[in-house]
Amino acid sequence: MASSTPSQDITSNKIVVKGIPSNVSSDKLTIYFQKKKNVGGGDVQSVTFPLSNQESDTAIITFEEQETVPSVLQHTHKIAGKTVSVSPLQPRPRIFETVTAKISDYVIQQLKIKSGDVEDELESIMDSTGCNITPVGSGQGYNAEGEWYQMQAVFERIENMISQNLDNMGPKMAPESGYLSRNVFHEVPSIPLQPVVMPTPQQQQPHQPIKTQEVVSTVIDKDMFAYMKLVHSSDLDDIKKKFDVGMNENVVGDASKIVLTPTTSDGNPKKAEKSLNALHDKVSNSVAQDTTKIDSNLTKEALEGIFASLRPEFPQVHMDRVHDSPCTIIFTAPNQEKCRMALDMFKHFLDREKMMNNPNQGNSGGPTGEKDKNMISVDTDIFGYLELTRRSTLDRIWGSNGVRLDTQTIGDCLNIRLHRLSADHKFDPDSAIDEFQKLYNYAQEKTPQGTYDLKERYKSVIGSRQLTEAIRLTKSSCADVYVAEMHGSNDHVLFIAETKDKYKRAMSTFERLLSQNK
Repeated sequence: MASSTPSQDITSNKIVVKGIPSNVSSDKLTIYFQKKKNVGGGDVQSVTFPLSNQESDTAIITFEEQETVPSVLQHTHKIAGKTVSVSPLQPRPRIFETVTAKISDYVIQQLKIKSGDVEDELESIMDSTGCNITPVGSGQGYNAEGEWYQMQAVFERIENMISQNLDNMGPKMAPESGYLSRNVFHEVPSIPLQPVVMPTPQQQQPHQPIKTQEVVSTVIDKDMFAYMKLVHSSDLDDIKKKFDVGMNENVVGDASKIVLTPTTSDGNPKKAEKSLNALHDKVSNSVAQDTTKIDSNLTKEALEGIFASLRPEFPQVHMDRVHDSPCTIIFTAPNQEKCRMALDMFKHFLDREKMMNNPNQGNSGGPTGEKDKNMISVDTDIFGYLELTRRSTLDRIWGSNGVRLDTQTIGDCLNIRLHRLSADHKFDPDSAIDEFQKLYNYAQEKTPQGTYDLKERYKSVIGSRQLTEAIRLTKSSCADVYVAEMHGSNDHVLFIAETKDKYKRAMSTFERLLSQNK
């Protein structure tokens, strides 16, 4: 059920999200609410868990633009498989415009002990809470400033950070019980989350940012950024050159944190970030994505082998495991057709992998998983070519060794099981397999093959009766050439012949027949 917009006008660029699963981080929420398609989102300014100790399933999302909020409220939102509640942040009567408190010297000292770089620690607090932390004069400490819920989050974040320090200090170095809760902010009563509150003077000038060098980061879905690098690498290069920035990627789970650093004095990471997010929105709203499941027993090497086989055929399709679901493969492609074709071909290779590792799967007459010495697996098309051009040789091999065949096709693979022809015949499957394997290997290695790409000129005939008829008539005209649609790729036709000239003539005949009926 979609969230309903309240009757009053929306006057805030913030929403409240409740019911968030415990394994969903702020980065995942940022990625989710940046999506326009099916979410109605936009650029996210910050994500804050304002009551992290008491109510961890609630977050406040602050958008760059207020207009994003009503768009988000028109959709139903499901995050990590769970439907969440989304509503605008209700305006409350303002007692204070902002809350300001000076961070205690004790906290600064502990932050120095923790990492040695206070400013980096304070920057991370600002990123996670949405508050503003600025220096007070020269060497006089820092002020934290923000709305009440942001200051609550600042308190809890500092409390958690320093508690970890105290645990590492040991009992002799740790201060007495209750010291931390009294000393996050200066002059704070013993009750937590009640910093000294001062109205912000109207004439107060904004403080200068802490960082001496401007570095900007943004979070993007890992698979989407991998697709952008694959298909839109020139656009990413243009952003780096136009704004004089370096672009470094840090992958954490299913998110890519993109750090933009100026490479010259004229570098502008903020504009680069805006341009990168605009490219991300454009790409994410135009691509197609789909997923499929794989067997948990499939090895990493086998999966990478399948990917390596697919990439030359689908250079604009990104494929990878889903981070938190390793048995799920996600495909990202420019359109639904390419995504479907890559997915179908992937499934075909999966079937082939299963068949190669377990040739008895699907056959009766033996336990699954045991290798059957009377069974061989071959390429369907090569076997078809042999039956077309070497039929008498095959009949001699089977007959002289007392063999009859039982076959099963899986994708472009053919399982051949050898059975006794009759009680009157000597049954010698080893000899039959040895003779056949020599014939098959020669045909596989020496016989020329070619493919005809229908997408270039005859895309409209793919899967049609016209295509089937053209293949049938080509076979009749070129009786010694094997012609068939390629398995797993219905936009290519395969030709196998004794010489290149023969399959090229058959290909010309096929093209002429198609053009006559176009």
